[in-house]
Amino acid sequence: MADFWQEPLPALLARQSASPAGLAAAEAARRLDEVGPNVLQQRRESTLFRLLASRFRNPLVILLVAASAIAALTGDVRSCAVITAMIVFSVLLDSVQEHRAGQAAERLR
Repeated sequence: MADFWQEPLPALLARQSASPAGLAAAEAARRLDEVGPNVLQQRRESTLFRLLASRFRNPLVILLVAASAIAALTGDVRSCAVITAMIVFSVLLDSVQEHRAGQAAERLR
C-alpha cells in the first residue's frame, strides 16, 4: 500500500468512504461514536522547575557537568567556575525560552 499522499485522490476517497464534499452524515456519526470527537487532549502543565530539570538530560550539558567536576577535582577553580556559569546560563536560558514557547502555544490552542 502506498503512502496516503502518493495515492490518487479517487482511490484515497474510496478507501476513506468519503467524497470531495466530505463524509456522509451517517459515516461521520459512526466515526464519532467509534473514535470520539476530534479535540486536542489537555497536556500536563510543564512547570519551570520541570523544564530546568529536563535540560540536564542533554548530552552537552552532561559533558559540561563532567568537565566542571573534573576541573573542581583537579583544583582548577577558575575553569570550574566558568564551566558552571556556562551550564547555569545555558540551562536557564533554554528553560525560559521553552516555557515562553509553551505558554504561546497554549494561548494559540
